[in-house]
Amino acid sequence: MDRDPVCGRKMNRNKAYITIDYKSERYYLCCPLCQAEFEKDREKYLGKDGGNSRGSRARGGR
Repeated sequence: MDRDPVCGRKMNRNKAYITIDYKSERYYLCCPLCQAEFEKDREKYLGKDGGNSRGSRARGGR
């Protein structure tokens, strides 16, 4: 299970509202509000966990 980097909600990859690829990573977002916040300031949300937690960042193909 992955986490939405904005709100921290546990995300099933198959049920994410949207996925965004950024800096060779894939992020799973739960709703339009989280998408807008993430797109406004991606670095803010990547820094929440130091950028190392598998819980908020996911690698892999589609």
